[in-house]
Amino acid sequence: MKLITLFLVASVLCGLTLASLNIPIIGWSSQNAFIKSEIFDTYSSEQFREMLSNLVSGQSSDIVNSIKPELITIFVEQQLRTDELSSLFDSYSNQPASKVASLKSNIEAARTSIFIPYVSTSGSFLSSVLSTISIDGTIYVATESNSDFHVNGASYIRLNQIKATASSSISNNKVDILVVVLPEDNQNQYFEQINSVEGNSVNFFTAENPTPLGFTMKFEQEKQAVYDAAVLADSNSTTNGTNSTSDYINYFPGPVLEAYLIVFILLVILFAGICCIADLQVPDKYEAPKQKVL
Repeated sequence: MKLITLFLVASVLCGLTLASLNIPIIGWSSQNAFIKSEIFDTYSSEQFREMLSNLVSGQSSDIVNSIKPELITIFVEQQLRTDELSSLFDSYSNQPASKVASLKSNIEAARTSIFIPYVSTSGSFLSSVLSTISIDGTIYVATESNSDFHVNGASYIRLNQIKATASSSISNNKVDILVVVLPEDNQNQYFEQINSVEGNSVNFFTAENPTPLGFTMKFEQEKQAVYDAAVLADSNSTTNGTNSTSDYINYFPGPVLEAYLIVFILLVILFAGICCIADLQVPDKYEAPKQKVL
């Protein structure tokens, strides 16, 4: 029983780790385009392709209404995980320093919106979806010259042509898709340019790839910095008349050891509680009451 409990706990932890590798999809529109406001089930690229196809053809489904927009704009980050949305939107900061502040305001002002946090992908999510979709209009990709984002059959434009392309797409009586590959800086201006174009449009925000999980190890740089400080301290000691040299590098200062100790104690309490829960047993028989129950 204990082994089964530990296996279940490990499975939950592994599931949480894999869930952090998902990418998000956020959609918003000034029209009643979306029926659902959120989908917490695991979403796939095929389902997103079906959603786009329904919007392009004007067909309704359990997610979108039968509204045929004039333009579908998709803002895409090169790398983004769902668990990074909090830092991206500065959810825990009182300063309005978010580089996508305009995106937040557009979603809040939209008539309908949808949030899909758990989109599974093995890479090249949006480009693979758009490369296999068929539309009567044109797929425009606005990107920097050094970007590796590629969609088969798309027309590539510069980022400073977004507003003009969106305006012409609104008035051509066809459903066009405009993909804006967001650069690292000055992202708000692109959301504002699309928001300034009047017309029946549907917008999405997603990512091409999930940000890989990794921990940047900088032991060599830290070692060199600490070593330089130690050499400087030794030189000062020698200047003062003492001769004490040391090449000892302390990678585990007091706060780090205290953190390890606290984590170890919490883990001991956790597994002790799990073992106690696993040892709970119910009686296999019950004695009859000696007195009549009133």
